[in-house]
Amino acid sequence: MTARGKWVRAAVVVILVALVGGRFLAVTTADRLWADALGVQESHAAITRLRMMLLATAFAAAALWCVGNFYLVYRSIGSVRVPRRLGNLEIFEALPRQYLLVAAVAVGLLLAAALSHRADAWWYSRALVGEYAPLGLPDPVLGRDLAYYLFILPWQRTVHSYVTLMAGLVLGVVAVLYAALGAVRWHERRLRVSDLARKHLGGLLAAFALALLWGYRLEPAEYVAGVHNVPLDDVLINIRLPSARLLSALAAVAGFLSLLWMWVPRLTVVVFPWCVLAVVSLFGHYVVPAFSGSVRPPEELLSSEVEIARPILLETAYGAAAVETSPPVASTPKQVTLDQRARELAAGPLWEPFAIRVFLNRAAQGPPHTGFAEAELALYRDRDDVPVPVFLGVRQVDLASLRDAGAALSWENVHGSPYAYATGAVAVHANRISELGHPVFITDLAHADSVASQHTGIDLQHPDVLFGRATNDFAVLPRELPGVQGVRAGGILRRLALAWALQSPKLATSDLVADTSVLLWRRAVTERLEHYAPFVLFDEPYPVIVGRQLYWLASGYVSARAFPVVSPFEWRGRRVRYLRSRMVGVVEAWTGRTSVYLQRDPDPLSAAWARLTPEIVQPVGAMPSALRSHVRYPRGLFDLQLDVLARTRLRDVLTPVPGSGLGQTGSGPEAFWWVGPTPSDTAVRLQRAAAFENGDPPMLVGLVHGAVVDGQPVLTVSRLPPPFDIEGPSLLPRRLALLRGSGVDGVDGRVRTAILEDGVLRLRALYSTHDDDLDAIPRVAEVGIALGNVVARGATLRDALASLETTAGPIHALVPRWGEARLWFRQLDSARQAGDWAAFGRAYEELKRLFGMGVDSTP
Repeated sequence: MTARGKWVRAAVVVILVALVGGRFLAVTTADRLWADALGVQESHAAITRLRMMLLATAFAAAALWCVGNFYLVYRSIGSVRVPRRLGNLEIFEALPRQYLLVAAVAVGLLLAAALSHRADAWWYSRALVGEYAPLGLPDPVLGRDLAYYLFILPWQRTVHSYVTLMAGLVLGVVAVLYAALGAVRWHERRLRVSDLARKHLGGLLAAFALALLWGYRLEPAEYVAGVHNVPLDDVLINIRLPSARLLSALAAVAGFLSLLWMWVPRLTVVVFPWCVLAVVSLFGHYVVPAFSGSVRPPEELLSSEVEIARPILLETAYGAAAVETSPPVASTPKQVTLDQRARELAAGPLWEPFAIRVFLNRAAQGPPHTGFAEAELALYRDRDDVPVPVFLGVRQVDLASLRDAGAALSWENVHGSPYAYATGAVAVHANRISELGHPVFITDLAHADSVASQHTGIDLQHPDVLFGRATNDFAVLPRELPGVQGVRAGGILRRLALAWALQSPKLATSDLVADTSVLLWRRAVTERLEHYAPFVLFDEPYPVIVGRQLYWLASGYVSARAFPVVSPFEWRGRRVRYLRSRMVGVVEAWTGRTSVYLQRDPDPLSAAWARLTPEIVQPVGAMPSALRSHVRYPRGLFDLQLDVLARTRLRDVLTPVPGSGLGQTGSGPEAFWWVGPTPSDTAVRLQRAAAFENGDPPMLVGLVHGAVVDGQPVLTVSRLPPPFDIEGPSLLPRRLALLRGSGVDGVDGRVRTAILEDGVLRLRALYSTHDDDLDAIPRVAEVGIALGNVVARGATLRDALASLETTAGPIHALVPRWGEARLWFRQLDSARQAGDWAAFGRAYEELKRLFGMGVDSTP
């Protein structure tokens, strides 16, 4: 190679190293500056050190293992001759051995890099190992403490998987290399292995056997924790667990005989034990369990210990230990008066989030680059300390509408004024409407009874929303602002690093960015919180206004993929067997000040992370009391808990549908937000609720609601005592359609259900616009309401209640008592099959009476 070629190659290598290393240094520098601005530099630095340590350790171990084994292969190579052409002559030259050595080292290092390139992701499970503390709760199969599955098993599985992959991959590559070199060959119908290859392969087989032995020792815990997704039944206890113990012994024997093969050159010494291990593994893992499970009826396969413990462990894994009540509810209350329902209905929300969003985007229009996302329900108080439900909407940047309008969006406009952030928030009553059927604005949330019919924004100390729900682009402020947590652009080197990390070269060249400028990135609240506390996942945030300041709050989750006995659930695209939410993230919309708080009585994983990162996770006592009152029940956890309760508390009253675990309708109940008291809690609270129904026609089984009481999340199951004579919420739309006729059109809201002192309330609003104008402001066109099985409708909630009171008698006469009706239907069918026409006639007459058709007196 010429000197020029060497210089070109060296330059290419330097450029590649600079690109990779420069990108790494830029991202590391930007992350460090960001953590410094938020005051969590020590915790983030500790996480970074742990990640780098794991990456370096995994690479060093893989490099030593790979390079060492390839070096042994290199030592077994004699001379290698490569062909070359000189004119018409073909000559062979010996390849210098130093080239072979360099190739062996290079291939070993490349393989080590491929094996270990994701080892930094092990930091989560590695950090938790040191926090292991027994919980005193054993699993029903192996008797291991539940904490083992949360803190120890994930790390053991991670290391074991890496060791097994490393041993198996190198064993396969080395065997192929020896076969290519002729050290392992088929000769005279026999497999011949050279002495050096035999000793080398024997050692590798022994190492692989040790890795398998470790895996077989872990298999029982992995079975119980659901890692292998096998049924926890009698087949597991009597076949899979003994098979794992047998395989452990066989792996130990195979490893010992592999070592013996290094000195005893008989191929059967190593082939026989590995064939036995492979056959037993095949039969023990697949053939025998499948056969045993297929020849026995399902009831014989059940393990009583597992079935007894399953509901308890399900509730433990998903925080679904619910308080169960059975309120005395009348399906047909004798009299309905507005005064009796005033307390329960005073705070119940009438509007839907989607209708409020449309209303705000049309009635509270602001600059063309802003709009409102879905409004969030919250609870504030008026001057008399009476709870008032409020929908709070916050403006956010909407550049898509500007692009659709053909507006010119320069880099300076998008990342600076005027399009970098939105301004203002709007609040409307959730349960009031104007004379035209529109929502009513609130002018001051400190006194939620202050109302206005025209668009009025909330008076904020800092109305600019620098950090929002969907604020994805970074922003450049011309100078530092008091309290705003950003990174100063600084000199050219820092700006180059930030430009490289944020993939925006104009940060280093634009006139918008000066040395005194401040950069804000990770402005989307969920992204910001998950970078601030990288061991927590957060819900979509909801806005809260306290003391003329706008905050974003979000529930934080910790999860695990392995937990004993429990069924897995899909959550955010991942399969989890443990999910808890005892953290709350807070981001101030103006300054970006970010905090994460640990609530009282946390689960083990949340408590462990609070101990590991006290700089990030603070006790809930450090959270301002005004914000604590706005902490709501975790939405994502509640939706998952509905499925858990369908398999535990409500299983006895639901007809299972394959794959759903729910009732006969085949789909889960729709959760909604509600404000009001419950039969077991007289305080008016913001609660997440869902109604369960079952049967055909669907009848109401119970109501599940979650609320935060004295800082603690409380899940309640209100079960209706059988027989279930109250219609399910899915029947209300058709009942209202029969009453409404064809005179009113619009978009129906969801049906919301609440259990009152002596009845079940169901509420549904119909939203429409005037004169079929798609751009008109939406209004409430009709309110449908049902108390028990009595249904009425009206232009407003007050009208619907008045109609309910005046028409309760006639409507009640037309409403069958479904529990009694089902009994007569069964008698009707039995009499028909038996040919007992007298009994058939009696059942028929009773059904006519129930449906208000009168009794036939014709002789």
